[in-house]
Amino acid sequence: MGVRPGPRAAGRARRSVVVALAAACAAVAGWAAVDGDTDPGTVVQLGLAAANMAGRVLTPPPGGGTGGRRPCLCSGHGNDDTAGGGVAMGTERRIEYRPAEPGDRAQIEAIDDAFTTDTVYEVVADGHAFVLRPTAVDPPLVKTFPADDGDGEDLLAPGRHVEVAVADGTVCGFVAAGVEEWNRRLVVHEIAVAPGHRGQGIGGALLRRALAHGRRHGARTAWLEVTNVNVPAIRAYQRLGFALCGLDTTHYRGTPSEGETALFMSKPLDTTIDI
Repeated sequence: MGVRPGPRAAGRARRSVVVALAAACAAVAGWAAVDGDTDPGTVVQLGLAAANMAGRVLTPPPGGGTGGRRPCLCSGHGNDDTAGGGVAMGTERRIEYRPAEPGDRAQIEAIDDAFTTDTVYEVVADGHAFVLRPTAVDPPLVKTFPADDGDGEDLLAPGRHVEVAVADGTVCGFVAAGVEEWNRRLVVHEIAVAPGHRGQGIGGALLRRALAHGRRHGARTAWLEVTNVNVPAIRAYQRLGFALCGLDTTHYRGTPSEGETALFMSKPLDTTIDI
């Protein structure tokens, strides 16, 4: 998700939030915690007691704050609970949101989803726990995703819901999601915004439309995967109500992203209003 990280306050202490995950955390059942700081340190601790408390979110004490700017969600893009398209005024140009069409494929595939970050989450195994430590990188990391670095499925395959953001007749962003019927979970497969259109709330607007699609089709949870080096996206997902619910240190083995860790985040869809 192409968003800029919010400004960091000087001298902010890095705090840790303890999250108890069930022994079955590989099945993404466990506690999740979100620290309100821009640079949180998160400790994920496996615990059998969490088996009966899947999905519970621990929030920081009042006054925690995000320490950064909230995404500028575009107003006027239409009711996200409707199936039709919508129009929003971006910072510089008029943005239209609508379901993707077959003719959009080439423009969707041409979107540059690379990003740059000066912070990554270092994942360290510590006994029966994993520690996620925000670590500065200098020079900043430039992450480029290979064209085949995906799940191998057709982006516009049947069963997938794809929406696009269009500026001046050109697709500048998209989100692809689908509902898994067996557990009523909305999976956000992919989301990207072209570099020249980031920082305008387009990614947030697309994600909210995907969540609305999930609700219309009975999904109770939204779920996504993000690499530990994509800190800008992780922070944006947290501001939109997603919380850490698991990780996999082996997920990218044998791929161009080997050495990175897959973080899993989720958000309940039982409510009708998004942040």
